[in-house]
Amino acid sequence: MLKAGPVTLETMPAEFRQDWVAPDGRWRVQVFPRGDTRDNATLRHFARVVQAIVPQAVGSAISVAEWTALAPRAFGTAGALALVIISVLLLVVLRRFKTVLMVLGPLLLAGIFTLGAASVLGFSINFANIITLPMMLGIGVAFDIYFVMRHRADAPGLLGSPTGRGVVFSALTTGSAFGSLALSESPGMAEMGKFLGLALFFILACTLFILPALLGGDSRPAPSHSP
Repeated sequence: MLKAGPVTLETMPAEFRQDWVAPDGRWRVQVFPRGDTRDNATLRHFARVVQAIVPQAVGSAISVAEWTALAPRAFGTAGALALVIISVLLLVVLRRFKTVLMVLGPLLLAGIFTLGAASVLGFSINFANIITLPMMLGIGVAFDIYFVMRHRADAPGLLGSPTGRGVVFSALTTGSAFGSLALSESPGMAEMGKFLGLALFFILACTLFILPALLGGDSRPAPSHSP
């Protein structure tokens, strides 16, 4: 049985050696932060300290620091674009600015409720959660538009109608799919599932209770589609 000798820089394979020593003789230095490396605040502080000494430093902590600065702006832009595009489409279809406001109002209120409840329950607003906001906006519009179109067709009832039951069952099936993420072993996916379930709950509540109240106050008759 052969006995391996000590591993030195000269005996290391070239593909390993080149990862640590540059052709000009500079060595790679790898440092780790003190504290919980899963905490974004710890990583951001570590990145700032390292970049103050070595501005060209790279690594996962630097990437996290850059993402935490870039992602909120990017997803905020995505959410604003989604809101503008949805508003334009609703205005083209519904042709009444007041009706568009009645569709979007409960959704914005649900968003406020969601963020408030998330803060009370201790849910962190991270990259995964921010992604859900434009997505939940699209889902909520689908729920609201069913009620609005039924109201414009002068159909009796909303909550007790097949449309109301369809919205509830649609929300339950969507919630069961999103809620299953909360059972994930990945902390990020589990947090995302909880946030999605919370957002869907408030969207459904505002659709079932706030929107019918707004539509009930709209006494203008539904537009006629007869030639």
